[in-house]
Amino acid sequence: MTIKSGKSRVKNLFVNSSTAKVLCEYLIQKGINNELLISTLACELHELELADFRLNISAYHALWSLALSFTSDERLGLKLAQNPHNEEMGLVAHIFFNSPTLYEGLQQYQRYYSLVNEGMHIEIHNDDKFT
Repeated sequence: MTIKSGKSRVKNLFVNSSTAKVLCEYLIQKGINNELLISTLACELHELELADFRLNISAYHALWSLALSFTSDERLGLKLAQNPHNEEMGLVAHIFFNSPTLYEGLQQYQRYYSLVNEGMHIEIHNDDKFT
């Protein structure tokens, strides 16, 4: 989506809301105020549940800043990845379960990642001495 603002053009980037949903659930479990989350996200929490909902990347960054400040845990991302709070098989699992090798799985993940996360990208670096 592109928004015209006077003579300049600004591209709004969006990301899949699944990570934001998991992070919000974690923060709520830790006692954060729901209204603070809603104002930070600029959307209602139930919208994160919608399969096709995409979150503005500036709200996504603001949510992570809030989460890091609230928890004072610089390893919060690793903690959430280690113990996912949702029970659905996500994009990553589907790709890896359906790829013959790890490298091919990474390539497919890189390909599809940009479809749901416009503001982020993945680079794969291959070191031939380890293949």
